Amino acid sequence: GARPETLEDIRRKVSEYMDGKAWDDLKQIEQQLDYPLDDPYRRFIFQDIQKQIEPRIRHYVQALSEQQDGDIVQTVTDKVNNDIYEGVKEFIEKLKHGESPS
Repeated sequence: GARPETLEDIRRKVSEYMDGKAWDDLKQIEQQLDYPLDDPYRRFIFQDIQKQIEPRIRHYVQALSEQQDGDIVQTVTDKVNNDIYEGVKEFIEKLKHGESPS
């Protein structure tokens, strides 16, 4: 299995994404879908997504446990960050179409 440091590294990298580029990505998605949001709503979306991060990290680390630790960190980080991106996009698409995003 993966070392505890591996999980820590992944959590840190995903957090960096959530605190930084994820905001830019979110605004880009808003533009793409022509559905602008305000900051409180953006925070609400991220809080919702935040709850899914830990289970996803554990799922991918488990699934990729055969790989070397160095590779796992980058691979899992990329997968989780991509899931966050897709999750945000899906959330906004549902809002745009008047569905409940939960």
